[in-house]
Amino acid sequence: MKRAFLVVGPEGSGTRLATRILINGGCIGSAEHFQPFDKGSIEGENVVWRRSFPHLGQWPRVEELLSRLWDYGYKSDVSAVLTIRDPFVLERSQVANKHASTLLKATENVRMGFLQVWNEVILTGVAVQFVPLVYESLLLNPRKVQRALLERLGLDASRPPLVIHHGNQKYWEAK
Repeated sequence: MKRAFLVVGPEGSGTRLATRILINGGCIGSAEHFQPFDKGSIEGENVVWRRSFPHLGQWPRVEELLSRLWDYGYKSDVSAVLTIRDPFVLERSQVANKHASTLLKATENVRMGFLQVWNEVILTGVAVQFVPLVYESLLLNPRKVQRALLERLGLDASRPPLVIHHGNQKYWEAK
């Protein structure tokens, strides 16, 4: 059965890490900024497509992503993973990585990112399954959280889990 997984969240919230975890669980896809499914064909039993909000300076439309998935036969089973991260760290991360020029702009990006994901993915019910993934939970229990996520999504949880780097501390040390 063909299944698709959308990994969504504000920039800096852990969408690349979540995508790497799903790839480790047997999905086809990329955790990089440029996504192969944006232009190329979408093929495979389990595919993962990452989209941050905003993404490469643009505010994506989930309906456009879903339309492409549906065109390739993934209409019946699309699941969404929403990445969540400490908002104070998330804002500082956006500024440090030049996704936002100021903390005020980063705060607005985070707010708008969560609103857009909520409105377009969760409220519309387009995803058969919706799973929140909290970055800080991955830091506290990396093996257990990865296993729980993969099992919830029906993916291969038997592979060795990824090593999770504590990416939050540097933003608190910089204050």
